[in-house]
Amino acid sequence: MDGAVDLGVFPGAAFLVSLDGKVVHRSYHGHLSDVSSDLVDPDTIYDVSSLTKVMAMTSAIMLLDGRDGFDVDWPVSRHVPEFGEEGKSDVRIWHLLSHRSGLPDFKPFFESITQNEYGTGRARDRIRRMAASEKLGLTPGQGHYYSDLGFIILDEFFELETGMTLDAFCSNEIYSPLGMLKTFFNKPSRTGFHFASVTNRLTGIVDDENCRAMGGVSGHAGLFSTVDDLHILAGELLNGLKGKSKYFPADIVRKYWTTPLSAVQGTHRLGWDTPAPVGSTAGKYFSKSSVGHLGFTGCSIWLDPAIDLEAILLSNRVCPSRDNQKIKELRPGIHDALFESLSL
Repeated sequence: MDGAVDLGVFPGAAFLVSLDGKVVHRSYHGHLSDVSSDLVDPDTIYDVSSLTKVMAMTSAIMLLDGRDGFDVDWPVSRHVPEFGEEGKSDVRIWHLLSHRSGLPDFKPFFESITQNEYGTGRARDRIRRMAASEKLGLTPGQGHYYSDLGFIILDEFFELETGMTLDAFCSNEIYSPLGMLKTFFNKPSRTGFHFASVTNRLTGIVDDENCRAMGGVSGHAGLFSTVDDLHILAGELLNGLKGKSKYFPADIVRKYWTTPLSAVQGTHRLGWDTPAPVGSTAGKYFSKSSVGHLGFTGCSIWLDPAIDLEAILLSNRVCPSRDNQKIKELRPGIHDALFESLSL
């Protein structure tokens, strides 16, 4: 990890490993930005980017599913009218969660938002409408295509179903009860937090432009956290699989982590990803039962229920520029080194 800082993989990072529910490695490396002398420490907050999809959006749906009869086979048109037309009436919640809806991966909706609208509820609603109005490139369930748009739409569906915004639901129902005091959407008014900078050295502001234009809260991005806080939620999910969580029942965790969705090629289950057969960012040792996710800013989380292992990497590899791709080599390398050091 120190070598990765020296090689410019990222200005700073944190890495946590838990085995059998106990932290066996926790380390902090480098600086808050490429021009800062301030060191990364346990209080450093990272923009976890697409880890939002699992540590916020999917976890919230799992909680709802486990206690309120939420059905992932509900049509998206139940709350989003645009999905009742133009060939989208068959799109279900599970299609969005598993990236099998046929929606495109990304569109720069933020470019259509005026300066006066930027960051407001009006901008959020406009981006949601643009996402929901996109045409499908594939028949639902017949192809696997990673899509931010699907999780923007999930965010709207969830809000209309629960009557709560995603950030409020997660804070009230997940983060606060679990003691995750450094996990939130948007920069809080509290002081004492140290934010790792992202693209163009933005500090405490979400890197993803669509999410930023929407006011910093969405299902696809916007979450800030630390390795220790994410470890709390990861451990709760693993405990759930063992029937030891009051938040996530074992049958719900199995459903989201193991459900075979279709014969369509693709590594995603419900929200969560699984190791690719060849060239996985998880490396070569994580078992087939493992689940995880990546974040564009240089973050990742991989969980292996077979040996009760967590590996959580948070970094700001996009500071000062997104052109830096050195993280691609580090991710599998650090995971392989982890397994070899533990003789697993």
